Amino acid sequence: MPWPDIYQAFYRLEGASEYLIIDLAVLKLGSPEKFLDPEIHGNVVFYFNKNSKIKASPLDEEAFEKKLRERLERLQARFAMFSNFVQKEINRGNSLEAIDLYYNLTLATLVEALRIKHNPVHYDFKMRYVHYELPPETIKKLERLYSVRDKDDLQEKYISAVDWFHKTVLEINKKQKMSNTTCCLKEANKE
Repeated sequence: MPWPDIYQAFYRLEGASEYLIIDLAVLKLGSPEKFLDPEIHGNVVFYFNKNSKIKASPLDEEAFEKKLRERLERLQARFAMFSNFVQKEINRGNSLEAIDLYYNLTLATLVEALRIKHNPVHYDFKMRYVHYELPPETIKKLERLYSVRDKDDLQEKYISAVDWFHKTVLEINKKQKMSNTTCCLKEANKE
């Protein structure tokens, strides 16, 4: 149970396509997460909503921005602390460990940063929908980074991925500073 007061089960229907599953979630009224933000989860369809107590409401942009900033800070800290483990395993000649860390730490963190840059509402969707939500040139570059031939290729791609992560974070931070400045200018103009 990944969230408190949410019970979830998956079902595959007999005779249906192998790709069709039912994702059934039962949420208690007091559950802190209800997956109702239409900007993130799409339009919700209720099949049982006693007395219409639960309603979808617009995304709280201020709270979401705060959550996004905090997540970006955590990503940066995680990357600064652990991304060099890939290089450590390359240096040791431990190719399996190096590749695993490269995929699960370096590239996963890069993908999340790219999502924050290009489609922030789905920043935590990992690889889900990347072909639809990231620019085609970004997808091509990611495909190249994910296809590792050997140790030398891993070394080269690891360096590229680290560089791309740092550039992406800089672009996000610049954009946030600009939007904060614009926000402050708007506030100042009101006075």
